[in-house]
Amino acid sequence: MNGNATQYNSNTLRLTPSLVDQHGSAFLKDKVSIGNDSSFSTYFTFKISNLGGNYPLKGADGLVFVIQPNSNDKSSRGSGLGYEYINNSIGVEFDTYDNSPVESGSSSDAAGNHIGVNINGNITSLSITDLDPNKINLRSDDVKHTWIDYNSSTNSIEVRINTTNTRPDNPQLIHNFEEQGQTLREIIGYEEAYIGFTAATGGAWENHDILSWHFTNTYDPIDINTYSYNEAPTQVILTSNPTNYTTACNVTATVKDANGNTVSDWPVSFSATNGTFDSNTSGSTDAEGNFTAAFSYSGEDITTITIKATAEGGAYEEYLLKTANEAPSTPGEFTTPTENQILNGGETLTVEWGTSTDPENDAVKYDLWFFNSTWTKIENLLNTNSSSFTLPEDNTDNAMFRVYANDTMDNSSARDVTFTIDSTKPVIEISGNPVDWQNTSATIDVNITDLTSVQVKWAAGVQDAAYFSSSGNETNDPHTFTVANNGSYTVYAKDAAGNTNITAFDVTKIDTENPSVSFGTNGSSTYATSHSTTVSASDTVSGLQELGFAWTQSVDETSVSSWTSFNSGDTLTNDSVSGDWYLHVRAVDNASNTIHSVSNVFKLDNEAPAYSWIQKPVSADTGDNITIELNVTDNAGISFANITVDGQEHQMDENSGNYSWNISIPASDSGTLVSSIDFNCTFTDIAGNVNSTGDNLINVAIVPIADFSANVTRGTEPLAVNFTDNSSGLVESWSWDFGDGNTSADQNPVHIFDSGNFTVNLTVTNTNGSSSSLMNIRAAPEPEYTLTPEDAEQISLYGDEINFSISSTLLSSFEWFIDGTPLNGAGVTTDASTDDSSNSSYCNINTSQYFNQDDYYMGIYNISVSVSNQSIGRTDNSSWEWTVTRSSSASNNDDIAFIINQSANVTTSGNESQVVFNTTDDSRTDNDGIHGSIIAISFNTTNESTGILTKIEFLNRSSINVTDSGFSADSVYQYFDISFNNETLVNNGSDRNIEFRVLNERSGKVLVKSSVRLRHWSNPAWEAYTPEFTRNDGTYSYFTVRNLSGFSPFTITCDYEQVSSGTNTDDGMPWYLKKMLLGIGSEEEISETETAANTGSESEDSVVFDDSDEVKTVEGNVAAESEDTGDSEDDNSTGMPFGIVAVLALAASAAVFLRNKGGRDKL
Repeated sequence: MNGNATQYNSNTLRLTPSLVDQHGSAFLKDKVSIGNDSSFSTYFTFKISNLGGNYPLKGADGLVFVIQPNSNDKSSRGSGLGYEYINNSIGVEFDTYDNSPVESGSSSDAAGNHIGVNINGNITSLSITDLDPNKINLRSDDVKHTWIDYNSSTNSIEVRINTTNTRPDNPQLIHNFEEQGQTLREIIGYEEAYIGFTAATGGAWENHDILSWHFTNTYDPIDINTYSYNEAPTQVILTSNPTNYTTACNVTATVKDANGNTVSDWPVSFSATNGTFDSNTSGSTDAEGNFTAAFSYSGEDITTITIKATAEGGAYEEYLLKTANEAPSTPGEFTTPTENQILNGGETLTVEWGTSTDPENDAVKYDLWFFNSTWTKIENLLNTNSSSFTLPEDNTDNAMFRVYANDTMDNSSARDVTFTIDSTKPVIEISGNPVDWQNTSATIDVNITDLTSVQVKWAAGVQDAAYFSSSGNETNDPHTFTVANNGSYTVYAKDAAGNTNITAFDVTKIDTENPSVSFGTNGSSTYATSHSTTVSASDTVSGLQELGFAWTQSVDETSVSSWTSFNSGDTLTNDSVSGDWYLHVRAVDNASNTIHSVSNVFKLDNEAPAYSWIQKPVSADTGDNITIELNVTDNAGISFANITVDGQEHQMDENSGNYSWNISIPASDSGTLVSSIDFNCTFTDIAGNVNSTGDNLINVAIVPIADFSANVTRGTEPLAVNFTDNSSGLVESWSWDFGDGNTSADQNPVHIFDSGNFTVNLTVTNTNGSSSSLMNIRAAPEPEYTLTPEDAEQISLYGDEINFSISSTLLSSFEWFIDGTPLNGAGVTTDASTDDSSNSSYCNINTSQYFNQDDYYMGIYNISVSVSNQSIGRTDNSSWEWTVTRSSSASNNDDIAFIINQSANVTTSGNESQVVFNTTDDSRTDNDGIHGSIIAISFNTTNESTGILTKIEFLNRSSINVTDSGFSADSVYQYFDISFNNETLVNNGSDRNIEFRVLNERSGKVLVKSSVRLRHWSNPAWEAYTPEFTRNDGTYSYFTVRNLSGFSPFTITCDYEQVSSGTNTDDGMPWYLKKMLLGIGSEEEISETETAANTGSESEDSVVFDDSDEVKTVEGNVAAESEDTGDSEDDNSTGMPFGIVAVLALAASAAVFLRNKGGRDKL
């Protein structure tokens, strides 16, 4: 059994279990005959069960009945029914998986549930029969009965299958191998083959079980219903008496069936590799299942004989018979020493060899012998396979060790090893050391004499033998090596036995270095009339033999035609020539080393510069710029090129070999008049050679130069201009053209221009010529500007656009700025002419695009426009102060009257700071003409408050929505929004307070102080705070509200009442007189009552007297108070209380106390 095949139980051979990727096989131990005249018939039962897998059709692959010659352990991979790739084979397949093109796209198989005949491990069948029409399902759990018959006379194979043990009359499959042109024997390729079964699973699986099997090696179709068949035995037990070490014995075969029971009367045959049986070699078992035969062997050479007993049906057993006690095996090879090894005399070594074993497992001991012209036994009956031994100090070519392996029966075997003993060190002889000078190297010859092979090394310096254990240069025979330097050298020799010797010697006649040559002055790139240099040469090893020099105009050695001898240290000079020259030096030493040295270039020049004129002026006018230019050439190059003009020497300018000098003749207006110029040019080359042009003369003519000035060139019409003549150069006449059709011959005329652009031309003349000069005069009307918006102070909401524009009565140029910086960027649209081509310009700014800040707070900017006009020659500027705010209350720009932006005063005590904003502003008013009412804002915080700002937007009263507010629009004194640039800091603070002021009189009416409320929008309703009155300065009453819930927006509401000058107060004093004397609403005012919401209700403010001098406020019923407690101005009822006045008398001891409402009302 092979692979996954197992004996599942006593009656079942399971080829594969029902698992993924399994394969198994089972074959008979012995081969069967398949010759051309051999036939066979077989009958077996099988069962396929427990189908599973990853495909719609569960179960795979099936099993195959196989005939193959390869081996009885043949098994295939986990696919192809376990049969694939078994060469030289015939198989009958029982396929359960559908590999047809319809199901799998494969063309290599028919539909599942079929039988087929295959050859040579190819899973594509030669003949196929689908079992579905036969109503046989291989995948069902029932037992399948199968008959396969091969008839060699017809070369045909027949396959029958049934679900009962009744043999079908007709086969389901017949295949004749004549179709392949081969017989079964020819397909298999051998006379005998193994028979058995294979099976496999893959991605689908099933159990493949063989339940029973009958086989006969003849064409004898098996029919178990008609005939009865004996079951072949499964076991043969073979015994011998005596068991071993005999040449004659009785051999008994005991035959048993699958259940372990002995089988009687069953044919058995014997065979042996040697020897004979004294009776028939075959017979039948007795009643106990035994068959016995006598065996004998008469020879002596064979000690092991194999005897085999085979029962009919194939079961067999073999027995190994020993005829004699054998000697131990030959000891293993010597590991120390090894064959032909060379050893040093006197060396102590451990002799070792391989162990020996005894076939009968007897104990083995060793004898060791040494041969050195005679044999000597050195160890006797050793229990180990090694022994220590010291070699004699001699020289022996063929020394030997021999070891004997002995068993307890005096049998022995032996092994020899031959080696050499060498006790003499090698002899070294040196030859080839040169006595004459060599300029490359010296070849050293080494002659070695020794008994054995020798390793030779050499090294520079005097070395000892230890040095060469890991260093040195090894040479092969012949032992010759080359050295390139003088010095000491050592040769080392070591023979195969380890004997060493060294020899040291000196090499002194090698000179590989060229002589050295040095130049005192190695060339000169500076031109000179002559050059000299000292030349030194030396050779420190073998010494100089000769020196020579030559001057040429090439660095090439072949340019030297002859050498001139000189001594080291001589000075060599070259003169009277021009060009590039090189000094060649040749030095040779006594070893013939030669060096040819060439100096760097020496530049020589003995020729003067040459010149030719390019520009040579002979006449000019005053004011002219003239150029004197020459081309100068020289071998060495020009060092100086000078020009002398009227006695003044100058260095000329050079450009690619051309030398020039510019002379500026003074103009007529320079104050210096020149009539002639004298010059000469001198050239000096690098070597000092000089050439000159000699003296040359230039004649100069004086011409006039026109020039004038004006007291003004730009202005408004009519423009009077005074012209002043500034001409020079002996002017004889003046001609003026003013560009407007008028002319003048005066030297210094005055002319009046109307509006326009004019070119004034002055021409002056003398006998040598004339000259003109121009000037531009422009005049225009005075411009007028119109600005939009007209108001210079503008407020915009963040997110809005604003358009600034300007118009001018003159065509002008415009430029827009913000805080002095040109206006451009995102959100800015401008129309600005820059060439006096437009009468107007605008700048439109989108605030959210231009400033583009998520947390924009507020900014105040200066928007300015510059208007310029060339005709009047000036620039005019206009500007707006522009405030941009992000507002939570205003819906458009017109809602905001003005804004107060204020930084804080911070006072810190401990870890807490008081932040106070002083916001009094008397410079601006809202649309009702009221100054800002907020005097101060404060709060406390423990956080960092640096940089905190507040912003108060004073809003138009018309923008407040009083619907469902609980107060009337007429009661609104001022509407405003308070915000901060750090709302989180303020909201997390404490003690938030506001101090504000309210006018005592307004529109002829007097403030009802008790009606004053500070109202705060807290979505979705207004909160009302009753303020604490703090003081009165005669114009305003001042109030404070503490502990506000938050900020933005607010409104102050109050009532004013009409009081006539003749009205008396409760104390009989007229109101106007009381106001004049006591200042109603001032801090001296003692009390004031407010109109009750109900006549029967307690007054909200009342006067209380006690024994102290303090003034107190008694708080009334806030819940009973209407939102506006003051009477309207139309209510003149005499029952209205106006207030209670308490006059402090000098003699009075009682004080009147006023309790003002300082609490907070929430509506």
